[in-house]
Amino acid sequence: MNPVVFTQIFASLGEKHRAFEYLDRAAAEHTVLMGGLNGWPQLAPLRSDPRFVVLVRQSGAPGSALRRVSPP
Repeated sequence: MNPVVFTQIFASLGEKHRAFEYLDRAAAEHTVLMGGLNGWPQLAPLRSDPRFVVLVRQSGAPGSALRRVSPP
């Protein structure tokens, strides 16, 4: 199963540490869904975390998605 799905689940449960474990795995595997991270409402609890900003930038997300993320 795609690690981004597990990221969503753990983020929704408020388990940020576990969510970032799977998000890091998704980034390492160059998962296709990484490009749309900033548009997923389930990941809202992670957006204020500096690690999320870095991962969105590294994912190669379109510029419009990056503008919605506050700089670290």
